Amino acid sequence: MTPDEGAQPEHEPDAGPTSSRVEPGPPPAKEQRSRWPGWIWAIPIAALAIVAWLGFKEFAATGPLLKVTFDDAGGMQAGSTQVQYQGMKVGEVESLHLQKDLKHVDASIRMNGDMQGHLGKGTEFWIEGAQPSLANLASLKSIISGPTIGILPQPGPRQDRYQALAQPPVVPQMVPGRHFVLHADTLGTVSRGSSVYFGDLEVGSVESTTLQPDRSFDVAIFIKAPYEKLVHTGTRFWNAGAAELSMQGNGPKLQLQSPAALLQGAVDFETPKGPLEGPEAPDHQQFKLYGSKDAAQYAPGPQAVSYRVVFDASGGGLDAGAGVDLAGKRVGTVQDSTLEYDSRSGKLSERVTIAIEPSQIALTGTAAWGSDARQPMNALMDKLIGQGLRAQLGSSVPLVGAKDVELAFVQGAGQATLIPGDPPEIPTQSGGGGIQGVMTAVNSIAGKIQSLPLDQIGENIRTITARIAELSKSPQITETLDNLDRSVANVESLTATADKQVPQIITELRHVASQAEQTIAAARGVLSNQSGVTATGVDTAGLAQTLYELSQAARAVRQLADMLERNPAALIRGKG
Repeated sequence: MTPDEGAQPEHEPDAGPTSSRVEPGPPPAKEQRSRWPGWIWAIPIAALAIVAWLGFKEFAATGPLLKVTFDDAGGMQAGSTQVQYQGMKVGEVESLHLQKDLKHVDASIRMNGDMQGHLGKGTEFWIEGAQPSLANLASLKSIISGPTIGILPQPGPRQDRYQALAQPPVVPQMVPGRHFVLHADTLGTVSRGSSVYFGDLEVGSVESTTLQPDRSFDVAIFIKAPYEKLVHTGTRFWNAGAAELSMQGNGPKLQLQSPAALLQGAVDFETPKGPLEGPEAPDHQQFKLYGSKDAAQYAPGPQAVSYRVVFDASGGGLDAGAGVDLAGKRVGTVQDSTLEYDSRSGKLSERVTIAIEPSQIALTGTAAWGSDARQPMNALMDKLIGQGLRAQLGSSVPLVGAKDVELAFVQGAGQATLIPGDPPEIPTQSGGGGIQGVMTAVNSIAGKIQSLPLDQIGENIRTITARIAELSKSPQITETLDNLDRSVANVESLTATADKQVPQIITELRHVASQAEQTIAAARGVLSNQSGVTATGVDTAGLAQTLYELSQAARAVRQLADMLERNPAALIRGKG
């Protein structure tokens, strides 16, 4: 077959009008697969996308895993103990492991991604609420919820391991303010975490307490801004944790800072006005911590002037810090008190050094105390001593109050001057405004009364009574004489204990005089009613003399009673 045999002619000749035409049919169908798997697969694809997104989000939110070493577990539990910063959760403890030395605990902590870049060198961790305290009521919630871990972040790349603090920091490092150091002989109730107050306002905290080699204490405190500007070089700090009883003008006053201060201790401070205030105190300035507000308020300042006073040891008992009063107003403080024995005289005395604050004594006009007040104060004290000023032992509360020193004017005091010395000495006077002075005055009065010839007076009255009893037989006179006799007996009984019954002695003396006058009146009445004394068998001249002597005795007794009642000072100084 030739190549042309199967070929179709390009154009077939028309078959003519009688031939039929065949139309072409539709092209054959072709099968083609779609790339879309179908709507049934949309659901698992969407679920897969959500899971992937959540996984990515969790991965992005999860921060690094840290290892932190603690001294003990402190109640931490894996999977529940949170790391909190500013009240928000920033991490969680995943596991706890005891170190091989059995002394420390390693905690694996997973931090949030937000903490990336804030776990650099210096980042601190600690356990919050491991030891709940009644002084901090907020810590009591840890009893139920358990402790949390506190963190103080620092910028920078994270470290492999961190060492946790043994105790929570009292004041975070980011808080502005100033640090100060207080020196104290005793701590009292002050401890780490105690509050620092300015009046009733809490302005800081006690950071630490340290025992020094000399057995004193250093108390580190922090006062936050802006209250640190209240601290000046003249500021006085005191222990305000305990209840303090003080005497005010209207009676005793109980002072208590707060219930929390009573449990945990507290420190209070105050800055005096005037020249003692000084400039603002710089950071880490050192101050003294006084035991009470009174001790801080009246502590001698740089202008205080010292003096010496010497008391008899029998009335001593002054303590350092006791008050020094001038005309009833506190002007100074007792600095020290020492017992001294004089081997030559065999006398024991109490030597006291006092400090008087010039700022407590205002000067009239334009006069003012200079930087050195020694000479002006000496001149003032010398002039006042010439007017009768003396140092005496006193007490703010008789019998139970602590002793103090009173600079008071004594009437009838002899001439005296300020005794030269280093420091100068102020003359003393026994007595004073306290119980010691009262007892001294009572003993002096009792001694004066006991020295009066009361026994002789009583004996004379008894002799006269016996003579009248013999001379008169009248029942009226007998009755009055019996009353007189009993009164004399009472006087004699009281005389034996005159130092204890002075007011009753005065009453009985008046009673004796009254009974004697009644006896005289009764005797004269008998004489006037009878025509003659001979009827009674009594000598008229002897009876008249007896009545006269009895009258004089009654007058003397009444005068004595009047003197005791009107002029007690005469008894103290003596009749002459």
